[in-house]
Amino acid sequence: MNRPVVAVFVSSLLLLASLITSADAQEPWVVRLQGRVLWTAGQTMVLAVDEGPAINIDLRRVPQGDFLTLGTNDYVVVTGLVVRGSRQFIATSIQRALAPYGQSP
Repeated sequence: MNRPVVAVFVSSLLLLASLITSADAQEPWVVRLQGRVLWTAGQTMVLAVDEGPAINIDLRRVPQGDFLTLGTNDYVVVTGLVVRGSRQFIATSIQRALAPYGQSP
């Protein structure tokens, strides 16, 4: 084969591979967290998760009625998205839950 043709072919494959990799890197992870509400303000909630640090949660995609009545120490399950390479958690739903055995609300 001709060297320029091979070079164009290899370059095209590398470009295609990098596009697939970068598109995959932006796919969000669906995550479910459970824990206690520390506070809410506007469209932000801070959740003390059972196993780990407190997490800031963006509530813009959750209907306001789902979180308007939540108070401090309410136990909830939050489902949402984490964009890979980001520390932002975007909630898509919130449900009240029972605290695990041995934990008081």
